[in-house]
Amino acid sequence: MFDCYSYIEKKLPVIIPDAGLNSVSGLGELEELLLEKVRDKKDIEICVEDIDLGNLDFNEGFTNVGYFSFYVLVKATLNSESRRKAKSKALTEGFKLLKEINKDSKEYDSPTYGLDKKKINYIGVGPVAENYHGYHMSFIIKNEIGL
Repeated sequence: MFDCYSYIEKKLPVIIPDAGLNSVSGLGELEELLLEKVRDKKDIEICVEDIDLGNLDFNEGFTNVGYFSFYVLVKATLNSESRRKAKSKALTEGFKLLKEINKDSKEYDSPTYGLDKKKINYIGVGPVAENYHGYHMSFIIKNEIGL
């Protein structure tokens, strides 16, 4: 099964080298994390959602359909222009990660093989904790299970 955190941890130093990386279970934990680590945080934080969510599809063989998501958050100041810039930067950085996931999904032996290219979603979030703004991005990976 795809390990989103490990995948992003491997790719992040090349794609977004100045970003911090964390694993969280929902918005409550995300906010706690960002408030706790104020001094250690980067201007860009990638927070992978640590959830086990999916379904099995028997219509096309025995297929595992896994749901994966992460947050891309950028620190803003307390004015609307800064918030707009933070959200724009978060969207750009998130798209970089999704572009890499898409690129890798073309290789059969890649952990992202089976990416459902029609089901990549994002939604704006913020303010979170110390005025972070950004996006929650989610995607689906389908893999046939040979049992």
